[in-house]
Order: sequence, then C-alpha cells, then structure tokens
Amino acid sequence: MEDFLNLWGNLLIGSAVILVPILVVDYIRKHRKPTRGDSPMLLAFYTDISVRSDTQMMHVAHGEIDQDISYDVMLVSNGGGADDPVIDVPPTAIYRVQLPFTSRVHLLAMSTTEMAQLNPGGHNSLMERVVLEGNFPGNFSLFALKGQGTQARYVLDPAAMSYVMDACYRMSWELIDDELYFVAHTTQITDEMIAGFVREIRPAVEIPAGQEQLRTLPQYRNMRPNDLQCPICDERMTKKPHWYECAQGHGRLISGEFLIAISKGEMSLPPPEHPVQRAHGVLQCPFCQHTMEQVEYRGRVPIDSCTHCPYRWLDASELTKVIM
Repeated sequence: MEDFLNLWGNLLIGSAVILVPILVVDYIRKHRKPTRGDSPMLLAFYTDISVRSDTQMMHVAHGEIDQDISYDVMLVSNGGGADDPVIDVPPTAIYRVQLPFTSRVHLLAMSTTEMAQLNPGGHNSLMERVVLEGNFPGNFSLFALKGQGTQARYVLDPAAMSYVMDACYRMSWELIDDELYFVAHTTQITDEMIAGFVREIRPAVEIPAGQEQLRTLPQYRNMRPNDLQCPICDERMTKKPHWYECAQGHGRLISGEFLIAISKGEMSLPPPEHPVQRAHGVLQCPFCQHTMEQVEYRGRVPIDSCTHCPYRWLDASELTKVIM
C-alpha cells in the first residue's frame, strides 16, 4: 500500500489542480439534474460513464484497518473527447471506506474553492447547506440531505468539527449510511488519516447497527467475490476474467472500467452463447445490493448502472448492441 501511495503521489506532483474545477464546471453546466439523496454524490459524479464516455476508472488497491474498517481505492481520470472538448484532468483518487457503523445523517463536505464549482446545494439538488457558526463557513462548506441540516449541525461537537475542518483543507469527503468517501486530487490519504477521521466523527453520527447490516459487511472486503448472483433469476453467476455471466443467459455484470475499454476497442467481449431476454423491473446490484439506475450508454443503449460501486448490468439484448 505504501508503494502505491508513493507512486500515486509522484504521478500527481506538479499537476495543475485548477484543472479539476474546469471539469466540474463543464459537467454542471451541461448535465445539471436532480441528485438522489440515497446515493453518494462524489462517486456518481466522478464515475458517471453515461455522461462522459472518456471516463477511465481503475481499482488499484484494497486495505483493512484494525479488522473492522476496510477500503478500496479507485483512480479516475477524464480526458477531452471529440464530443466533450475539455482539458485532460490529472488522476483523481477515490477512497471508498466501509465503516463498522451506520451514520444517522448524509453529509457532504468540501473546501470553499471546490464547493463554488460543484454547488451541491443548488436549486436542483436534494442536499442543503448546513449553517455553521464561528470560523467554519470561511474555510469549508458542509451539506446534508434536505431535512437533516439542523440535525447535522447539532450532532457534530466542536472537537469533531475542528477535525473535519482540517481534513477539508486537503480533500472532499462524503458520509452516507455505512460508507465514507474521500476524493483526493493531490493529497496522499494514509491508513492513519482514515482511522483518525472515523474515530473523531463516529461518536457524533453513529446509530446502532442491526444484525442485518452486520451481515452485509463482508461483501465489501473483496471487489471480485466468487458468489455473486444474477439480479434477474438469483442464480449464482459464473466468474469470468473481466465479468460475471448468468448461466441462464440473462446477461452479464461488468465494471465501468471494462465497459469503457470495450467502447474504445481496447478490449473485446464475446457474444453470449445462449442469450435469454427476460423482462424485469428495477434491479438490485449483485455486488453492493443497492438499487441500480437505468442510464443510456453512449446515448443509445439502456443499461443498469450502480451509483454505489463500479458495476453495470447488461441484459442479453443490451450485450449484443454494446458489442456491435
């Protein structure tokens, strides 16, 4: 893990951080739409391949802290394309931390500079600004799910707020349910930083976790588990080198990274041997169990995309269109 952080740090030294707001502004102007309150805004923004076909995402590291906190690191980069001419942006590291508790509030915190570009509290958002006292508003902005602003203001004690303010000088973060996200453009996030952040904020936001929640924690330990089930028929899927396949021919589960590589012609996906099209409603992500959303892939093929993790589901008919 230390070698990875050093490598990532070397890649980012000298990068122009001001390019990140350029991408954010371009995205907001073109694709302003309501956000879902039960989805992490930071992850959805940086990995939305339905909006930016040139998004490249790679899972680069996994770690565990004190046996009850695990995290995965993804590198995301966006380069200008023919239909989206923006300046290339240096790689951004997204840390997805699985927490041993559930938060009572959905919080999103950003430095004042970055907040001015993303504007998560805009009229079309489900987030609202948390009114802060003292010197806090001049240094960073805190947002909560609408209706939770007052609660968020009073659950964070002065010690937790001071720690949060210090963290926001270096990175953006988001706390939702039992997940914590960090987005770092130049900062190297260490295990000590993650553990310290969790330690400081946990007493203020924790609610008791039920047994059902505790049983779901192990699935986050591995980004490529062996026992994922088809979201349509619930049968165990076959694990392939770069995807999961339903044995009944209902479709495949693939990562956003692999889907992008296919669209660029860098990798190929063989057609299904015995495709079976079966009508279905809203799907649950086989990996993280969150509700998937239907998006238009490259503006022409509807696929089911998870906003909580990198996986996408393609029905049998969708697979044929993507391969063509």
